[in-house]
Amino acid sequence: MPDRLVLVTPPDHPLAASPVNYSRILDFKLIGLPKRTALMQFMNRLANELGRAVDYRTRAENFESVCHMVECGAGIAVVPQTAALRYGRYMGINIAEIDENWADRELYLCVRNELQLPGYTASLLDHLRRYTQAVT
Repeated sequence: MPDRLVLVTPPDHPLAASPVNYSRILDFKLIGLPKRTALMQFMNRLANELGRAVDYRTRAENFESVCHMVECGAGIAVVPQTAALRYGRYMGINIAEIDENWADRELYLCVRNELQLPGYTASLLDHLRRYTQAVT
């Protein structure tokens, strides 16, 4: 499943125009998820590769809370495009493209034998497939 990362900003933020590179994003205070999450570890590793550090103003437990903090002007954030589009429907946030190869991601759901999945797991897998087709 494609899962592009984007930058969410308040509408009047200097980085509201697309595209923007990660080095420029690091010049501003960010809103992040908890440190233990894969996305935050990934963002920190990318910053380290640039000889930089991510300056987190605060952290939130989920993408909705992150986007709400961005809407309130607390900072900017890197989130999956699907989350940005979902919350952007009712929040005053801007979505900017990130001009980096790593922003294009693929997510995979792996199972050993699809035919041997319990009914509830097969239903979840079917739901995820339909959702993926709807958003891509």
